Amino acid sequence: MKPVIYLIIWALSGQLYAQELVIHTVPTGVLYSQHNDDYTVRVRKPGGPWHDLFEYNVQVDLDKVRDASMVFFDFSGTVEVAVRKNNGLVQAARIRPLSYQIQSKHEGNTLYFTLTQPRKLSIEFNGDKLQNLHLFANPLETTKPDPKDPNVIYFGPEFTRQMTSQAMCSKSPAIKRYTLTVGL
Repeated sequence: MKPVIYLIIWALSGQLYAQELVIHTVPTGVLYSQHNDDYTVRVRKPGGPWHDLFEYNVQVDLDKVRDASMVFFDFSGTVEVAVRKNNGLVQAARIRPLSYQIQSKHEGNTLYFTLTQPRKLSIEFNGDKLQNLHLFANPLETTKPDPKDPNVIYFGPEFTRQMTSQAMCSKSPAIKRYTLTVGL
């Protein structure tokens, strides 16, 4: 009997330790200029403390450009997500793609749901497909490039302003020079 109990405890402890949640820091240069306050999004390991995510303002739709919200985080195991619509009353909510059949609970202006694997989702309130929330629940990054590798151009976490730079590319004789433009 004791070996069975130890086996169950060992299996459950492995599941608890296998869960990981990574919330990325927001570059200070975009903290206020790129925020969209349509939604408040929080995420946590089951039963743990809630962590606020930064809701980025993104532009979508090539025909008629519109603002939308986007959040992202990395995880393994299981996470609980809470999405609060800050403007207007919520009468209905959908999590797309519908084929994922993600079950949710709607309380007031907040939608709660659980993820057990990485997903790219669209959260829509009151049938509004245009001013939705784009939620990117990514897998944990397992192969990070080395910033000191000569084949890597590394921009640190505080790189937030628009920049144009030129660099020599010595590894490829076909490409002698390139221009890189980054805008956040």
